[in-house]
Amino acid sequence: MKQLMRFGRRVPLPATVQIVHDLLVMEREDNARKASQAEDAGKADRDSPYQLKDSRVPPHG
Repeated sequence: MKQLMRFGRRVPLPATVQIVHDLLVMEREDNARKASQAEDAGKADRDSPYQLKDSRVPPHG
């Protein structure tokens, strides 16, 4: 592992392979979370009664 001098101390730098691995793991976890949220949203829509959204009516006159 390379070393970087910061404020007179050596700081170990991660390897490129480790950085790429961490990015891939974060992307996979993010995709899994989005998929589960979409699945949960579909269940909530199907199981809950239909709700009207707030609709704005223009004033008359």
